Amino acid sequence: MISEITFSKRFTSFWNETLPNANNYIRLINGGQVQATHKPLKAAPRKQNVALVNVLAFEIYRRLTAQKSSFSVVSSPSFFRGRLFASSMKSAREYVDRFGTHQTYKLPLSAAEQSQLKEIVRLTNSRYNWQLSPTVDPRFDGCGFVDQCYGDIIIGQRLVEIKSGERTFGVSDLRQLLVYCTLNHYSRAPVQIDSIEIFNPRMGACFSEKLETVSLRLSALNSHELFAEIQKYISDGAFTEVVEG
Repeated sequence: MISEITFSKRFTSFWNETLPNANNYIRLINGGQVQATHKPLKAAPRKQNVALVNVLAFEIYRRLTAQKSSFSVVSSPSFFRGRLFASSMKSAREYVDRFGTHQTYKLPLSAAEQSQLKEIVRLTNSRYNWQLSPTVDPRFDGCGFVDQCYGDIIIGQRLVEIKSGERTFGVSDLRQLLVYCTLNHYSRAPVQIDSIEIFNPRMGACFSEKLETVSLRLSALNSHELFAEIQKYISDGAFTEVVEG
């Protein structure tokens, strides 16, 4: 079994055949279809800490949502000495240490990193706060060689992925969302997903589009036909991994 992220980033031959217009479409997205939501944050002071800060920011957002708390909890001057930050940092470090492929991070966080962390939490929370009834960490049943996995957020009928790196959106981001949608479509209890969204709070960028439009532009197939192609591939047992260059 492999993760949805591994499947999205590798198996290039399958993806190129199934989504022949992916490279053109992502260029169009980054070239003019991205919504500028706010001014980008300053460049991260320590690149090796970007992954940890991003994971930590989402962990704090996750807890704020579960507790139905406002951002005022994070904006408090004592936040970085409190229990919420300490427990969130513990969880974030465990995740990054287990799954990260980054450079070794440095602690403690600098004042600049703390400021960026707060801003990423604020921006994410303001867009997807608990009052909008988001489902955080929606679970998707595994299928074939792709293991059970969790998305970031479902809000209404929109599947949202948070990508907080210092980069534009990539083809693998679209693939990852399509994998979630495929697993959902074939799950025992599917939810209605009509649109997808990628939000980068660090770069102030958002892409949101109807799922049918994305499917047609990537593959010339409707969403159900595309899901069938993906499901067939991951269920056939032809587990040949091709690393993407």
